[in-house]
Amino acid sequence: MKLGRKIVGTGMGLLLTGCSLLPGHADGPPVVTELLTDVSQSMADPTVQTRLIDDVHQVAEATARRGGILLGDLVTSNPTDDSATPISQDFKPSEDVKGNEQYEQPERQRKVEAAMAQVKNALVTAQHQGTDILTGCLVAQRVLARYSSVKRRELVIFSDMLQHSAAYDFYSVNFDDAHNQELLAALKEKHALPNLTGVHVYVSGAGIDPTQQISAERNLAVARFWSAYFKMAGADLQPGNYSARLPAFP
Repeated sequence: MKLGRKIVGTGMGLLLTGCSLLPGHADGPPVVTELLTDVSQSMADPTVQTRLIDDVHQVAEATARRGGILLGDLVTSNPTDDSATPISQDFKPSEDVKGNEQYEQPERQRKVEAAMAQVKNALVTAQHQGTDILTGCLVAQRVLARYSSVKRRELVIFSDMLQHSAAYDFYSVNFDDAHNQELLAALKEKHALPNLTGVHVYVSGAGIDPTQQISAERNLAVARFWSAYFKMAGADLQPGNYSARLPAFP
């Protein structure tokens, strides 16, 4: 997928280096949710953007209700260089309101609104011509690895899942099961598969095509690729959690 302005900032790895848990979570948060948001041209359609914002809000609300940590990064043409962790919100109740739902709920809502403001700002400022989902998943691995002791870890990807990079272009390649196996074998040989053991994966935006130029057959082949990819990565991606719209979450 496709868009243009480069984000400058400290990468996720730098932001979280040396800490496995954020302040205030001495015993660890109940859940850590990592967002990967595609900012390429095909996801820039106004209708798609509205649906994406609605789905992100659903994730933020669910993470807030569970008192977890919400983190997010962008899927760009080079996630490693452009990574700026535009979303970072800790939903653990403050000591002043903890245990009192009358005060916890307004605090949660303020934090959800703050997280959504971060998301919207990232979508406005980030525009890229390419989409490197494969590298984005490696970035997500590094983030989630710092929370290996957390009981539940989630990866939510907002993308049409069409890799568009110099190395791998899902637009031009003839996709079939044989090609999928070749690509997966090549990624494994290059040590380019992430370790997402135990991570629950959700995909929203899969198959979205405002241009109506991508065949149903190609989208189905792409879906089979990602299903095999996340299985090899040790993640839990249920068939119903790979969809054009976010399913019931979590």
